[in-house]
Amino acid sequence: MINRIAMLLACSIALLPHSVRAQDAVIDVPGTALNDLIARLGSPSASGSYLPPASAPPGNPLPWQWWVTDAHFSLAPGVLTFTATVLSQVGGQNFSKTITVPASIVFDSTSNSLRISIASFVVPIQSGNITVAQVDVANIYGLSVPIAPQTFVVYLPEGGVRSITGRVTGATMAVQSAQVVLNLAVGF
Repeated sequence: MINRIAMLLACSIALLPHSVRAQDAVIDVPGTALNDLIARLGSPSASGSYLPPASAPPGNPLPWQWWVTDAHFSLAPGVLTFTATVLSQVGGQNFSKTITVPASIVFDSTSNSLRISIASFVVPIQSGNITVAQVDVANIYGLSVPIAPQTFVVYLPEGGVRSITGRVTGATMAVQSAQVVLNLAVGF
């Protein structure tokens, strides 16, 4: 009986002449899964040498290196944040800067993807008042997961079949203490 009702409901949706929208998909993303994903990226780093501009007095190249450590998300009811530490070495000097910024998971309709969005998080690598490099941490850890449209095949009561393509049209995020709940709006 339940299968017959489900089939009739699916057929009714399939035969509607207009687009249907519903908040009928929910994804629970545990905070541990977000942090496992970030951990798999390792500790991004870069190095180089800073050469003074031609207009400056001649000098020796200044070696620099940076790396990002301890990157992780923190969840509290209604709040998702991202924290990371940027370590750097310029010449013989070591520096460390830890920053926490807001984060979110949003649906990007132009690319049909869920995107981990991290607020502006740029750390300048400096020697005195000279910036030798910049670390755009938000860009490094801002990830995107594509969500392809899904085609469902519905068997009609008279024996035919109908294909219905469903796609995500929007998403809202609710942060709980241990997980992010994504409510996806699906259109057919």
